Order: sequence, then C-alpha cells, then structure tokens
Amino acid sequence: MRTTTWTQSDCPAAIAELRPAIRSLALGYANAHLAAGQPEERALTLGIARAFATDAIELPPDGGAMYVHPVDDHWIIFSDADEDTLTFNTLEDAARRGAELAHAGHLPLVVLTADGAILETRDVVAVPHSENILHVQHTVTGWVLRGPNGQIPFPDKWAAVTAARAASVNIGADVIIHHDDGSVADYQGVY
Repeated sequence: MRTTTWTQSDCPAAIAELRPAIRSLALGYANAHLAAGQPEERALTLGIARAFATDAIELPPDGGAMYVHPVDDHWIIFSDADEDTLTFNTLEDAARRGAELAHAGHLPLVVLTADGAILETRDVVAVPHSENILHVQHTVTGWVLRGPNGQIPFPDKWAAVTAARAASVNIGADVIIHHDDGSVADYQGVY
C-alpha cells in the first residue's frame, strides 16, 4: 500500500499522459482514494475514471457514479461509494447490470476502457409512472407489445419495436424496450 501521494512529476504513466486539466483532477481523486486506504491500482482507476466523468458528465453532488471497467479477460462493476465489485464475462452483461444498479442508485453509468478513458456514459433516466406506457417484451411464445389495452404478438423484436414507435406517436405513449431476461434495455419518450 502506498503511503505517499502522487504528484505531477511522480505519478503513474496512465495519469502522466492525460491532458493537464484531467491530469490534475485525476491526481486529486486518486490521492483522495489512497488517503482513504484504497489499494494503488483501485485508487488509480477510480481517480482517472472520476476525472473523466467529472469532465464529461454532470455528476450528482456527492460525485458518485457507477463504473464498468475491463480487467484482464472480464468486466467489473464498481462505484466509488463501495469497495465491492461484480464480475461479468462480457461488456454487454456488465453494462446491462451496471445500468440497472446506476438507475436504482440514481447515478450516472460510466463505461471505461482498460486505461481508464471513458468509452460511454449514460445519465440516469427516470422512467415515468404512467399508465400510458408501451412495453416491448419477450415471452415464451415470442415478442409482444403490451399496452394499457392488452398485448399484440409479433414475429420478432424488431417488428414489435417498430410497431411500438408508431403507436407511441399516435397515442402519446412512452416506450420501454426490454431485454430477453425482462430487464430494461431502453426507455424512449413520446416520439
């Protein structure tokens, strides 16, 4: 465990190669995580991630975010509020679960590359509590479009999404598109 802080002249290459404004933020965040007792690698990752996230998106007042980061041949999810991580074999699985956790915690999701750069950011989307919502969902018999008046079967997801978008314009409804497992893939306001 590192007992001293990193400086502009004595820092890992991952920070030294950043543009000056991001480098300064990354050093500050990484050193704060070191002071809080985080291991060097995690402090470095969190510092860089938070610096890029602060520069790229507006974070909540506590500065928190949910992160998806590649490690060796898998992907991990973590937040700067918790030391626990979740591990997934694919980016798609990690991003899906990360988005669910970010949504539940009202945090932005930040997907990182191996060197700490931002690959993608997703802001928290509040799904409205309305009766006028169309759901594109997978069932045991295929894809359906569910709405306030029942459901209509479709041969595939694409056909159900296309119908949902057309119907959303006609009836002024929002559309929630689900993954095969039922989790939310996308929320789209009225078209």
